Amino acid sequence: MYHVFNASSLLTNTNNIIMKRGECTKCGSNEVYVRESTVGEFGSFQSNTLPVTLFTNAIFENFVCTACGFVERYIKEQSKLEKIKEKWSKYKE
Repeated sequence: MYHVFNASSLLTNTNNIIMKRGECTKCGSNEVYVRESTVGEFGSFQSNTLPVTLFTNAIFENFVCTACGFVERYIKEQSKLEKIKEKWSKYKE
């Protein structure tokens, strides 16, 4: 089952982005870690990226809860979010 949410409300209300505040969205633990280094941020076979266009990838910022294993990913660069809005279709129910 998929949960559909309004992503724009997440972007405009940072209180909803719990993992970025250091609290796990799933279990409530404060054992949340983020990788600070930018070395190797593309990952193996660019596994830490999302293809935006044929020649453009967006790099993810990953937040991991070591208490329960939950992971949240966010696109790091605002310019890539703008490119997605320009090139992708908006989700409609």
